Parts: sequence; C-alpha cells; structure tokens
Amino acid sequence: LPTDKGDKVFYPKFEEEIKPNQILVNAISELLRFETYQLTWSFDPVETTNKGVTFVSTNKAVAKVDSETGLITAVADGVTTIIVEVAADSSKNFSFELEVYSPGQVIGEYQTTSYVAINDVIVLDAKLHGRGVSTLVWESLDESIATVDSVGNVAGIKEGVVSVRAKDANNPEIYLDFIVTVVSQEVSDELQLLLDSHNANIFVRKKLGIGSGIPEYYKDIYGSANKLLMNEALVIDDSRKDIEQNNKTGDYFGVMESIEFITVHYTGNMRNGADSDANADYFVGDNEVSIHFCTGNDGVDQCLPLNIGAYHAGDSGAMDVVGPFKWHPTGVKVSENDPLYPVFTISDDFYYEINGNKTSIEMPTPYDYKNRRTNHILNSDGTISSQPTYGSPFSNRTPESFINMHSLPFKIVDGEYYMGTTWWCYTQVSEGRICSTGGNRNSIGIESCVNRGSDLWYTWQITAQLVAKLMVDNKLDITRVRGHHFYTAKDCPQPMLENDLEIWWEFLALVEAEYELRTKFNGYTLTAVSNNPDYLRDNGRVRLQPNQDTCLSYTVTISNGEKSETITLGTMLSGKYTI
Repeated sequence: LPTDKGDKVFYPKFEEEIKPNQILVNAISELLRFETYQLTWSFDPVETTNKGVTFVSTNKAVAKVDSETGLITAVADGVTTIIVEVAADSSKNFSFELEVYSPGQVIGEYQTTSYVAINDVIVLDAKLHGRGVSTLVWESLDESIATVDSVGNVAGIKEGVVSVRAKDANNPEIYLDFIVTVVSQEVSDELQLLLDSHNANIFVRKKLGIGSGIPEYYKDIYGSANKLLMNEALVIDDSRKDIEQNNKTGDYFGVMESIEFITVHYTGNMRNGADSDANADYFVGDNEVSIHFCTGNDGVDQCLPLNIGAYHAGDSGAMDVVGPFKWHPTGVKVSENDPLYPVFTISDDFYYEINGNKTSIEMPTPYDYKNRRTNHILNSDGTISSQPTYGSPFSNRTPESFINMHSLPFKIVDGEYYMGTTWWCYTQVSEGRICSTGGNRNSIGIESCVNRGSDLWYTWQITAQLVAKLMVDNKLDITRVRGHHFYTAKDCPQPMLENDLEIWWEFLALVEAEYELRTKFNGYTLTAVSNNPDYLRDNGRVRLQPNQDTCLSYTVTISNGEKSETITLGTMLSGKYTI
C-alpha cells in the first residue's frame, strides 16, 4: 500500500532475496604457533543479499578466531577446525582443518645445577620438539673442561666454563647450548654463596592473575638469574617516617611491647603509577590505616617508626577475644629430623599437635561473631559442625581444615616448641579460620606494590633485601616472616599465595639468600655483568623472553675491598614455544 507523506507518495518495492551459492574463503592448512592469519571471504554470487558470517574454532586451546573479523591466532601445537558460518544459509557453511605447529627446537633445563665440581657429575635434560626433528645427541665443545655422555650427564674435568650442546643428529642448526661452569672440589665461602644463590633455571609463570577474586590484570612473571639482587644495595627513604605521628590522625597506636614478626602485604593498588612513593604518601595521609614500609620498583619508603604499632594486619579484634599475643610452652621437644616448619594438627579433644605430638595448648574456641552463629559445634569425635541456623551449614569438618594456609605461630626455646596466641578470625572467611595474633601489635608491616607495568619480581627482590635487614636488626629468623594471611586468612599478599603459595616459597628463598649475605658477608658487595644484555640485565632481572629456550650467562664478583671472587654462571630461560 502506498504511504502518503503530504506532497509525496511512497510505493513499497519488494525484491526477492538472493541466496548464496557458495562462500569463498582463503583457507590455510597450517600456521606457526603464536602467529596470526587474517581470513578473507566473498560470496558467489556477489549480489548475495545477506552476507553475514560468524567464525568459530572447535578447539580454542589450539587456535582462536575472532567471531566477527576472522583473525586467527595460533595458540598451541595441535589441530582445530575453523568454521565459517553463513547466516543466510547454514548449508553453505565452510570449514577447514588447521594444524598449529612449532618450529624444530631443543627444549632443555638443568636437572641439578649449572656448575659441577671436578670429578663430579651434573645432569642436563633436553628433548627435541616441533617440526622436522629426528634424534637428540650430546657433545661437549671443550672436552678438556667437561665431558658429556649420551643422556646428558656432564662430568667436570678442570676449572673453566664450557658449552655442552644438545642437538638434532640430522639437522645441526637445531641445538641448545648449556653453559656449564667447572669449579674445584673446595671453594671459598664467598664463592659458595654465589653458587648457592644462583638459579640454574629461571622461574617463569605465565599470566598470573593479579588481584583477589577476579584478577584486575594478568602478568607474566619472570624470576632472576640469582636470588640476590646484584649491583643494587638496599636504600631506605625515611623522610616520611614521622609524618603519621605528627599529623595526629590517630591511625596508629602506641609503642609495641615486642616485635615478633615481619608481615608482608601487597598494596592491592594496581593502577599505573601506584609505586612505592605514591602508596607511602597514601599511608601517611589522613586515613584509618598505617604501615611501616612500602616497596616498589622505585625503592623502599619508611612510613612509621619501627617501634610504633600500625593498623595493617586486621587482627585488632583478637585482643577482645583472646587477649594480647604471648608465647606459650607446648611441652613438645624438637626432634633431630623435624622440618623447619612443623606440621600442626589438632587432636580429637581439640588440643594442638606438633609433628604428631600432642601439646598442652587447647585450640581456641569458636565464638559468635556479630550474631552470625559462628560459635561452631565441637563434636565428640574431634570434628567440627556448624550451628543449625548458620548461614552456610557444614558438618563433621576436620579442625585442620580451619587452619589458615600460612600455618600457626611457633618458636623454639631450649629445644622446646613454643606457640604464639591464636584465634578464630571471621572477617575474611565467613566460617572462620584459625590464625595467629600479633599482626598489628607485634609486627613490622610491609606493603609491596603491584602497579600495572611494574616488574613484580624486582619489587619482591627489593622487599627481600628489606626483610633480611629487619630480620637482622630484630633478631628474627625466617619462620617469623609471614604474610597478612597469617593473621586473618585474607588473600594477601595475593600474587604470592596463588598456586598453593608457589611464589611465597620463592620469595622466602630470596629472603634467605639476602639474609646470608647480610650476616655472614656483611660489608661485601656484588657486582655483576650480563653476557646476554638483550635478555638479561646486569642485576639479574630478565629483560625479554626469547622464542626458544636460551641459556644465558652472567659474570659476578663478590668483594669486600680486600678479598674478591669472580665466577661466570649459566642460567636457562625457557622460551615462548616451551610454555
């Protein structure tokens, strides 16, 4: 029917839809891993009315394709099918099989160390991977320094540095050189420190989520060639340390009776520019939190005198429930083969046990937190159940399942285990967790930065330097270095707690190395030079990840002005094709 628009009359015109006979696509059969390929398409006939298409990959773990643009991204070795769905007629859908492949390469790592004493043996591990490979063979490029057998066992012959090559027998261009350092059977204490702190294989963790819950961003984490931060001495900016007390905002409390712990946090501030300086300014500002130190890529800032208590650990509520932090004898003696961190369990009558031995200390009793019915029931069989009216009911849980991931406070006095005061904390986990007290009133707090674009491992190495100094100054051992989680079960320092505390243990290894340098080798300096500056900085930090596994090396000197030792060491950095 015509439509009257005043002085104009419009008549509808109906055209029959033109359906496609076929869709033409520039399909491919293979694509190198990590590369992209842009699909293009057209219709026959070109007058096809509805030209809508959607792109689908049946195996996104192998290759992804943008559903609208048709851009293919190769992810991992394997096969997938790419489907081009035709909106006008699904019978005209087009599909093709795509293989993603890696180039021929050698993947390798040091199974033991990258150095070997004369007449001793270390083990190297390598395998061929990718397209066009055949058989792996080994050779030493200088058998006067070290030899290698057919399975990668390297024997030291004389002092020196040698490349041990793992290669494809039929394609000599596919190889990986391991740098091996041969040392004497007896080395100096200084040299032993460098060997012990050296990382034969650099830690790599791809796409670590940063931020509790749903991560705010993902970060590729690379470790260092050495646990010690080389070429960089600890520097503390203490220009802010008195501001908290001078501005009289009241977000701190009085003098601590004792310093029992060093507490590591992460700031939770991921925005660009949220470095140590920026966070230190925040903590000394007019707010209700306080901290002793901030650390970041820009260094260390002190925000409060170390004898003053700070509100940073979230355990102030424990004072009203269990009182101040104290050490209590357990009656359990230390055995020769006990682990550094004892295993805590809880008996059927709810006493703590240490390494299977019952202590004289009762587990703290659950209490009703803010009328949430958290005063759980302690069953006669040694399990714990919730009250019938509790919001998230549970029954017959083991008491150990309520202990926080960082375990419980302990120290050793005259061969006997002592335990610190513990409490049930309900502020972070609704059903509660059994945690330590003493976070706010008995610990020095450190906020480590996680701002976008920063080198997180570098921040953690700077933090390790600071923690080692605080351990020395306050006569504390490594078991007194704890995360915020220890006091409240909060997911902090979150990046370190992921994957069952994976990076937390790496961090403690950094602290132990810095502590040994600061105690046994006080007055010594480390000077290092990277022999592969495109990938490795002089301070040991990774600059860039190569495509394929690559052995890097650095030369480091430890000196106190009178005595010095120098050594060159190799470290394996896994490539993108290995991950």
